[in-house]
Amino acid sequence: LGERLENRRTERRLVRQPACQPGHGLSYRVSLSRVLFRQHQLRQRREVLGGSQRGHGFQGRSTDLRIVIGQGLADGRQRLLAKREPLRFGLFAAGFLALGLLVHPHDIAWHERITSNRTSALRHFARQLSFWGDLPTGSVIVAATVWIAGLIRRRRKWQRAAVACLLAALVAGLFANGFRFTMGRARPSTDLPDGFYGPSLQNNLHGFPSAHAVTSFGTATALIVTLPAVGIPLLAGAGGVVWSRMYLEQHYPMDVIVGAGIGTLFGIAFGLAARRKSADETVPYGVAGAPPSKP
Repeated sequence: LGERLENRRTERRLVRQPACQPGHGLSYRVSLSRVLFRQHQLRQRREVLGGSQRGHGFQGRSTDLRIVIGQGLADGRQRLLAKREPLRFGLFAAGFLALGLLVHPHDIAWHERITSNRTSALRHFARQLSFWGDLPTGSVIVAATVWIAGLIRRRRKWQRAAVACLLAALVAGLFANGFRFTMGRARPSTDLPDGFYGPSLQNNLHGFPSAHAVTSFGTATALIVTLPAVGIPLLAGAGGVVWSRMYLEQHYPMDVIVGAGIGTLFGIAFGLAARRKSADETVPYGVAGAPPSKP
């Protein structure tokens, strides 16, 4: 107890005085090595705390002021971006819808160009892309693979990315199915002329929008936001899936463009949510006492 009291008194005097002078009683009974050691400890503590302790002088107060101003600017920027996000999403969706409307008059002509070179090898390749680009055989497998990899590598960020891409594909697919059942656009493979025939449960009238485009782009975009190294190759695969649906005469260009826009919109939304959650994560991985998770 006496040693603690002695250290506290020494610390107070070191903070208030630049150096010890004769006649100060207890402070001079402390050895010179201990005084220098306490000075070093105080200097390290102030550096760690950013000069926020008392008595640090003008440099400490200026450091505190810079920290407060920086935090205020960062918080203001985050609030401004949060207010602008719905507007950005709305403009993004409107842009894809406008692009689809511009493409619609050229649907038949562009579809004929895409399907003009028909070979058995290309048809087989397109079928494989369509199979692995569907929700159960594509998005679910990708999400499960990323989640298991995050579990093995103890990366919560990977696991959140997997959940984000799966939710983006599921929610975007449900949203697109609402249009597919109500719009009733004929597929190119049917004998019906191109047009929207209204609500229908027939599969040949579920051409708009493309569900494969929705789920594949939703999965890829969510992973681009959270794990770019994984999402960029998947985006190329999503482009191949879109081509396969047109080559197999299941959709027109407008169908896949609007579907890709819907999937991208939901992928960005869920990807940003997962990325913010990973940035705010400070709780150690697993149970109490376990080592913290890797970013």
